[in-house]
Amino acid sequence: MTIPYPEPRGYPGNLGLVFAEHAESDRIAVTELPDDGPPRATSFRDLDAACNAYARGLVRAGLKPGDRVGILSPNHVQFVLALFGAMRAGVVPVPINIKLSADTVSYILADAAIRLVFAEPELKHLVPAAIDVVFFGRGADGFEGFLDFGPFQAFEPAPDSVAIQPYTSGSTGLPKGVLLTHYGQNWSRRILAHTRGTTDRDVILVAAPLYHKNALNAIKQGLTAGATLRLLRQFSAERYIEAIGLHQCTVVSGVPTMMAMVLAHKDLLKKVGKTASAGFNRGSLFRHRGETRGRFPCGRRRTRVEEPRHHARVS
Repeated sequence: MTIPYPEPRGYPGNLGLVFAEHAESDRIAVTELPDDGPPRATSFRDLDAACNAYARGLVRAGLKPGDRVGILSPNHVQFVLALFGAMRAGVVPVPINIKLSADTVSYILADAAIRLVFAEPELKHLVPAAIDVVFFGRGADGFEGFLDFGPFQAFEPAPDSVAIQPYTSGSTGLPKGVLLTHYGQNWSRRILAHTRGTTDRDVILVAAPLYHKNALNAIKQGLTAGATLRLLRQFSAERYIEAIGLHQCTVVSGVPTMMAMVLAHKDLLKKVGKTASAGFNRGSLFRHRGETRGRFPCGRRRTRVEEPRHHARVS
């Protein structure tokens, strides 16, 4: 499907239902590309059921609309469903940079008044002992045991209801929470999908961390259009280049630093560059557009649209 141009206003509805038009489809929504082992695919139908199960788990745990939960993890499908599942319950996910110091993570957890953290086991040391943690994993005592499968009626947000609260990098001070509303983000995902021409035939490679705006934009607009996401656990120039051809990606995303690292691997690019037809986010490639066009002559550039946002602090 092609997304029509949205009206210049916020859109009602819950952002957690980002792929509602595709929720009954057995097409692949997300394919994890782990560092080791085979790819793991999740259909739109299964992702929808898991998002509802996560939302039910939050309600069972006593969380209410407006409460915050932290996500501290590299990329994987459980991160994706934790994002959108929380929104369905009206709970605000706070994705946290896993490269921050323990002191800075503690500051964010306190600043956002986070009640519960979902984390990768190896990142346990970043979370203060006083905060409850559910560890991502497949065991009954971890994330899978937290899920409560069944139907769920999504929270109906008001125009100013916050959907997600990412934090700035803190390069000029402490990180600051950014309050992004359901209405604003519903407009943003539609305008991104429309201007980039994303359709359900696209396969989007996502390698930037999901706590970063680049990756968040990629998954929101991709799922809106019913595209398939190919999700790298973390960025590696070698694996990124390999994935373009091996996993038949039609769109790649990233930031300029990532693209500079990719373009440095000229030998690997020769194997895929002349035949790859992937579309590129023009904002990511602006500094390297000449060399990129030479390496990927069949590629298409896609314009980035900045999303509306405002900074705020939760006290």
